[in-house]
Amino acid sequence: MMEAALSLLRLYTEWGVDVAVTDTPADHRHAGAGLVLPPLRGKTPQQTPPYIPPQPGTGRTPAPAAITQNQPQQPPAPTSFADTVEQAQRLAAAANTPEELFQAMDSFTACPLRGAAMHTLMPSGPRNAPLMLIGEAPDEDEDRSGQVFAGLCGTLLDTMLAPLPLERSQLALATALPWRPAGGTPQQRWTSASAAPF
Repeated sequence: MMEAALSLLRLYTEWGVDVAVTDTPADHRHAGAGLVLPPLRGKTPQQTPPYIPPQPGTGRTPAPAAITQNQPQQPPAPTSFADTVEQAQRLAAAANTPEELFQAMDSFTACPLRGAAMHTLMPSGPRNAPLMLIGEAPDEDEDRSGQVFAGLCGTLLDTMLAPLPLERSQLALATALPWRPAGGTPQQRWTSASAAPF
């Protein structure tokens, strides 16, 4: 019995499973947004309610009634990778403020990273910061908390800043990607390209 449990644990480790249970339920059917499947022959497709991403910073999904009244109509799901990148470029170009850019990032569901992540990580800090630090793709602690440079990365940053005349609140902090790759795996070139316009 113990050997079977250890074998399963080894398998999960190889697959990159690092979180068994999350704070909120996740509909993994939407992780591959942009994948268009042909309809089944002889069957009428059922209408499903649209996917509502969690509210920024809360990790909780809002009530559908509150969202549907104010939410703009989503563009159609892209059918190819080039369409996905083009849609991301259009959304990013339409944003005039950091807040609008965050809303565009948070509503962009065509990138497969977005469907697997708990939070969309937005850069933090003052706009006129003397220094901007850009970390790698978000890790487990950052994705879980919704904060840039959280957990061990944040502790290391604080340790590095301690002897300097800079405080964390004076710096602009960002991650290379707004979403954590599933299981913390290295990001693929095509997935990071679909997030690059943001």
